[in-house]
Amino acid sequence: AGWLPLTIDLDTLSVRTTSPRLTVQTGADDITTVSLDGKPVVTLTRARHGLTIRATPGDTHLAYVLTGTGTTPLTLNSDNAYRLVLADAHLTSTDGPALHLQSPATAFIELQGHSTLADAPVRTRRTDAQGEPVKPRGALSATGPLVIRGDGTLSIDATAHHALTTAGHLRLSSGNLTLKAATRDGLRPTQAFIMDGGRLTIDAPAGKGIKVSGKESAVQPLGFVAINDGHITIRSHDKGITTGWKPWRDARTPSTDDDPDPRITINGGTIDITTTGTPARDTDDEGDNSLSPEGIEAKSVLSVRGGNLKVITTDDSISAGMHLELSGGRTYAYSSHDDAVDSNGTLTIAGGVLVAISHAPRPEGALDSDSNRFAITGGTFVGIGAYSSTPTDSACTQNVITIPTYVEAGPWTLRDAAGNVVFSYDLPFRSGYMIASTPALARGATYTVVRGGTLGPVGEDFHGLALHPTTLTGGTPAETFTITRILTPLGAAEFDWFSPEKGPDD
Repeated sequence: AGWLPLTIDLDTLSVRTTSPRLTVQTGADDITTVSLDGKPVVTLTRARHGLTIRATPGDTHLAYVLTGTGTTPLTLNSDNAYRLVLADAHLTSTDGPALHLQSPATAFIELQGHSTLADAPVRTRRTDAQGEPVKPRGALSATGPLVIRGDGTLSIDATAHHALTTAGHLRLSSGNLTLKAATRDGLRPTQAFIMDGGRLTIDAPAGKGIKVSGKESAVQPLGFVAINDGHITIRSHDKGITTGWKPWRDARTPSTDDDPDPRITINGGTIDITTTGTPARDTDDEGDNSLSPEGIEAKSVLSVRGGNLKVITTDDSISAGMHLELSGGRTYAYSSHDDAVDSNGTLTIAGGVLVAISHAPRPEGALDSDSNRFAITGGTFVGIGAYSSTPTDSACTQNVITIPTYVEAGPWTLRDAAGNVVFSYDLPFRSGYMIASTPALARGATYTVVRGGTLGPVGEDFHGLALHPTTLTGGTPAETFTITRILTPLGAAEFDWFSPEKGPDD
């Protein structure tokens, strides 16, 4: 019962154990055999591309403890689930990936102390346990599912390929994981990425932060992202987080029943994403030289139910292929070249807090539903830019203010007939279109727009949006209006109509 410990010193590649049931015997030809109660269960073999660890069949669960500093890459293959403890382990490979976990079984990676892994641009030919050729694509490359936990840190530095890849799913429960990929992507799980806690930092100056590609399966097709808690920081040239499954490109079977659902669900946590690449359309007849540095992109459904999101991008900040819904959490979405919030299908704002900013000219804008159903049923939000989709009147249950004209930079406040502030936002630049909503807007009530002034106590200043504002001192009253319907347009008499040839700051 329990995990049987087997320690490997990376500097000498010596093997030891504290278990009375295990014995270690070093033989000729660089082969070490580990026996359990006298029966061989593990062989460790030195080869031209490093040390290969092979656990034989049987109900044996081992905890491999890596410690020390070395340059010999490790390949591990096990028929059973196993623990891989990185205890102040530092491995800089001289041939391909630092760690190649070939086993389809689950690897429970435990972080103790501070560990580092680095790959090498030189990669000799490799084979799996059956002798078939394999091409590991990450500095830490796995075939099976990975579960990462612990109170330590792991830094992975990839110079030639991705930082961390797995053909299964990756679950980060705790610990501090830092990924740096000089030329490719930071994290590439095929089936899913789930985060329950810990801290993940990704630097991908030439690629994507996280991409889940998805995989067909007649049993359980997977290709999703679920973020429940923890802290994610991503700086990438290309997309920050994406579920990349496209059936017309990736499908290997004619049926769609075995296709994965490329969804993203955010239930909590803190997410900070910045993309830096310049968006570009494909102009290569023989390949694809397009670039879409979106922040969070779900090919099907993107659901934000909680958490704190700050997404600053050059392309769409948050994007969905079929449906995008915000029902909780706090989201700041800023795009310099495209939409802040974009759905190629339907769009729903049902709760939470949202500040959506697009600093691009038309047809890009703050909120875009491609003329599909756009429902507002809750939440407090503001969107500014050159344009915004118009909410679907019949789908909305919460009152909405739209200003399809220039709105100058500075505080823009709504005050009710009693002088109470019900909404206030400090515009960072001159906008061509503004849309806003809050549960405090009541049908039949009269409000006055006030420009400038000084707010009294507020619950929080969320990127210029005052949460739970109270009073306003000073300012210049502008338009007074009464809400008589779900959608209330303002500003046509006060500002010039926006020119589609100009950007919001022109």
